[in-house]
Amino acid sequence: MRIETVANSGIVLVCALLAATLTVNLTRSMHASSARAAAVSSRTPPTDGLQEGTTLKDTSELKLSSSSKTLVMLTASSCHYCTESMPFYQQLVAHARERHIPVVAATREDPRINEKYLEIHGVKADRTVSATTNSISAPGTPTLILVDSSGKILKVWRGKLAKDAEESVLTARAGA
Repeated sequence: MRIETVANSGIVLVCALLAATLTVNLTRSMHASSARAAAVSSRTPPTDGLQEGTTLKDTSELKLSSSSKTLVMLTASSCHYCTESMPFYQQLVAHARERHIPVVAATREDPRINEKYLEIHGVKADRTVSATTNSISAPGTPTLILVDSSGKILKVWRGKLAKDAEESVLTARAGA
């Protein structure tokens, strides 16, 4: 009976070691797979048509031709990255006003809802328009698009920006 207990304990110990080894290997494999997917994703150009050098069609709502540059800001009230970006957007709108660059808020939701959302967060765009009726297609929010008076896209920034990327937005608006 004592030999049987020792043998059973040994089997349980070996099974526990095998389970721990499998768990560690599976975790490493999942992290490596996620890292590879993120690396591929960061190198894959977006396919939304919002590429530098392409053109946004001007409309009576966008009024791109009325200024040498316009900053189009795509946001959504349900987007937590948009909400997290609001302190930067407050700064961005203030800088744009100083440089006489109109800021157009575009959204896939009701523009009145988006306008109220921006106002609650202290961001006052010059106009708030429907991204859908103005043919602005971005797969996600937030997205910032700097365009010239002909609608040519000068620069696109996607997602919640890191501090250095926020600085590049301010620099591009001032110089591009």
